Amino acid sequence: MYRLLGDWMRGTEVTPPDKVIETSVLTIGGRKAAEAIPLSGHTASDLVLLDEKTGYAIAGDIAFLDRAPTTPHANLEDWRKSLAEVRALAPSAIIPGHGPVERDGSSLVQTRSYLDWLETTLNAAANEGLDMVEIMETRIPAQFAEMGAMPGEFIRSVSHLYPGIERSVLPLVNR
Repeated sequence: MYRLLGDWMRGTEVTPPDKVIETSVLTIGGRKAAEAIPLSGHTASDLVLLDEKTGYAIAGDIAFLDRAPTTPHANLEDWRKSLAEVRALAPSAIIPGHGPVERDGSSLVQTRSYLDWLETTLNAAANEGLDMVEIMETRIPAQFAEMGAMPGEFIRSVSHLYPGIERSVLPLVNR
C-alpha cells in the first residue's frame, strides 16, 4: 500500500487489539455506552456495537452501503447469518463499515444481495467449468456495478473465493 499510495499511508499502521472484551456491555467514561455483539462472516471475529442511548448499530464491515464488500477472510454463510442478527436488533440506525449512516436497513439488504449474487455467480461458473479469468469478465448487474471499488472488489473476490467453490463443485480427476 505504501508503494501505491505513498504519503497517504502515513499514520495508518495497524494497531492490533490489546484488550479482551470480557463483558457484553461497554462502559466508556462512566456511561453505559454500548452492547458488544460478537459476530462473524466478513472475518472470523467481527464485532457490532449497539448504542443503548441512540439505538444505533455500529456494524463495522458486517454492513457495506454503496461500496462493494471485501471478502479476503469471508465466510459467506456466517456473514448472511450476522446480517440477519443485526436486522433482528431493530436498530434505529446503522453505521456501516463503508458508507453513510442509514435508518432503513438498506446497508444490510444491499450487502446481503451482493453476497447472494456473488456466491450464485461463482457457483454457476464452477458448474460451467469456467476459469477465474473468464469469471472476471462477468457482466456485473447494474445494481452492483455502480458501487464503490467495482469492478476491483469483484475481481478480488473471485481470487479469494473461487478456488474453494471450484474445489467443492468440480470432481477430482486424479483419484
